[in-house]
Amino acid sequence: MKTKIYSLISPLILLYLFLASQNVYGQIQLISPNGGETWVNGANEFVTYTYSGNPTYLTVEYSSDNGVSYEIIDYVYTIQGTTQVPVFVNFSITSLARIRVAEYNSNPLLFDESDNAFSVVNPAYFFNSPYYGDHYYQGFTILANWYASHNEPTDLSFSSDNGETWTLIASGITGNSHVFDAPEVESTQCKLRASITGNPDAFADSYIFTISPPPVFTLVSPNGGEFWTYNELETVTWTGENLPDYVALDYSLDGGVSWTTLWYSYSSPTGGSDQIVVPQAASSNAKLRVRDPNIPSAADESDNVFTIYTPPYIFYSPQAEDRYYANQPIEVSWYSFEIGNVDVAVSTDGGTTFETVATNVYSQNYGSAVINAPSIPSDNCVVKLSNSSDPSIFTLSPVFEVVETPVLTLISPNGGEILDQNTEFEIKFEYSGEILYFTYLQIDFSSDNGQNWQALEYIYLPGGAESFVWQTPEISSGECLIRLTDYYYPFITATSASTFTIEDFPDLQICMVGVDTTSGKNMIAWNKPISNLISEYVVLKEGNISNQYTEIAAVPVDAPAVFIDETSNPRVKATRYKVTFRDSAGNLYPSESYHQTIHLTISKGVGDVWNLIWSPYVGFDVESYNIYRGSTPSDMQMIGTVSGNFNSYSDFDAASGFVYYMVEVVNPNNCNPGGERSLSLNSSMSNIATNYSVGFEENNLSASLSAYPNPVSENLRIRLPGLNSSSVQLQIFDSKGALVLEKSISTSDLSSGYLMDVSDLPSGIHALVIRSSEGNAAMRFIRK
Repeated sequence: MKTKIYSLISPLILLYLFLASQNVYGQIQLISPNGGETWVNGANEFVTYTYSGNPTYLTVEYSSDNGVSYEIIDYVYTIQGTTQVPVFVNFSITSLARIRVAEYNSNPLLFDESDNAFSVVNPAYFFNSPYYGDHYYQGFTILANWYASHNEPTDLSFSSDNGETWTLIASGITGNSHVFDAPEVESTQCKLRASITGNPDAFADSYIFTISPPPVFTLVSPNGGEFWTYNELETVTWTGENLPDYVALDYSLDGGVSWTTLWYSYSSPTGGSDQIVVPQAASSNAKLRVRDPNIPSAADESDNVFTIYTPPYIFYSPQAEDRYYANQPIEVSWYSFEIGNVDVAVSTDGGTTFETVATNVYSQNYGSAVINAPSIPSDNCVVKLSNSSDPSIFTLSPVFEVVETPVLTLISPNGGEILDQNTEFEIKFEYSGEILYFTYLQIDFSSDNGQNWQALEYIYLPGGAESFVWQTPEISSGECLIRLTDYYYPFITATSASTFTIEDFPDLQICMVGVDTTSGKNMIAWNKPISNLISEYVVLKEGNISNQYTEIAAVPVDAPAVFIDETSNPRVKATRYKVTFRDSAGNLYPSESYHQTIHLTISKGVGDVWNLIWSPYVGFDVESYNIYRGSTPSDMQMIGTVSGNFNSYSDFDAASGFVYYMVEVVNPNNCNPGGERSLSLNSSMSNIATNYSVGFEENNLSASLSAYPNPVSENLRIRLPGLNSSSVQLQIFDSKGALVLEKSISTSDLSSGYLMDVSDLPSGIHALVIRSSEGNAAMRFIRK
């Protein structure tokens, strides 16, 4: 081990020396190569060293310039003791080679290197062949080929035991190659050695190769008499001795005179088998051969001939398991071994019966014909090609399937519609039935009754919604059509049943809907755009089914743009309205936007508190709701305001007795429907809700009032004890607040339980009210 002396000893080095003296770090001693050796390129050598210390990683490094610079050639995990590291010599020629072994990580100062330089030289010979793993058979030719770094004659020797013993093959060879027959040995440890004639120490060895007895093949099948059909799978089987890893399979159509390679297969040393696709050929004089790919003479062929059958027509389409729609155009294509035109027939029962669909179709080697798939779905369809001149010459296609054709239906626009320019319109359709693979629907538009078409969109199916939102163009035309087409199956298509119209609609908008304070009915008001297209305004009302509107009025174009719905009942529910128009031809134009009235209900809270709940106004953005209260419907005062985000209010300051409520919303866009009452309409009113029909002030008398049975069909027994007056007034109101019965009764009858016949009352909820000088009492009952 060398000792390195530095003129300036750093603190790090001092620390290392101290630790080394404490035996913390290990030691490395390089044993070989340590100077004077000669390494030959292409040979395997060893670097040998000893190490003491904890296990660690060391680097093995090589220098070609006497240690000025090093390159790492290996990393070695090392424990204590002596280690040999194999090195394949492949360096530049030098006489200044050195090896260094050093610790990889923790201590860069721990290493040892060759004491003196050694040499790296090229070998006297370098073998190109045999190469590593080559396999030769006894008695077959071996080509020995080498590179020599000199011009001396060469001796060539052979070893079958990896160089333990040698036999001279040839001496004094001039040139760089020699051909000889493989010896009668069987070994996997064969080598050749080339040496300078007269100087056996100047030599080089080849890679290890193998010599074995030549392969013996026996073809088992096909061995004669078989019948093979084009494009089907058949099994080839063989046995043998000393067979290679791969074998070649050849076929002959002329009894073995000429051969064509068909396939290469794996093999074991004693045989194998493989499935092959029967080639496109026809012969009753066929043979098959199995052979060594590198030694043609090592082979065996069928003992007798067999038959390869190829039908007169080979189908390219349809193929097995193909699927088509009923009546779909199918391209039948084929290769023909028969010269002459063909007839095409189709069967839906697997070939029992046929229908001829094309005759005398031109066929010269390759042929094709477009036919329509059968109209009846079947999973047992077959196409038949036959020679037009000789029907006995024919071929059947593989079995394919025909399924029901999907139905593409255009729902809208399907004719007669009138659409606004530059607005969104939902094109709706249905695609029912089985989709074979996947497809796209192409949507086209025509503004000239189908003379020209413009592609709008492609919709992926399946999985897509059966609709498409279309932005209508800025054109005016009464000859518009929409067409849907399956992109891959264009025979599946649907077009608008008749033309529709695209116009520039006037901007007709509802201003407001609400309750007319004069009539108590719903009132609808709208703006009046200037347009020659409008002949009359049409008011639409939603019924009891969502989004179903019925025409309830036609208002002349020169009349005020206001309509009172006399059939409405604002006290019962909110109502939605739309307004549209007709042109002079009687066409009713569509309307999408609606307005909805406010419906107000009230309920009794504790004491004199009344709770208001209303349905929100729909039609414009509501900033706030104004709350009105009065003792009569004609005397209403605003008592509060809530945000347009809410639809409830509680009145804590209501007086005892009858009370009336109303909700108002102010239209941010003032509306003047053309002189109605000479005033502009700027607010919408709800219905007026009152306790007159739903209950009265709560007091002790109401708590003592009882009526049973409830519900009742005929006789209602009413009881209210504790009154001091001699008589009271009994009143019954229906659910709309109308007085339906009134009479005077004695307090003694009422105290003991007054029996009243209510069989004449209509079914529904009623309010029972007892009025006396001591106060009023009220409750609800139900007439069945």
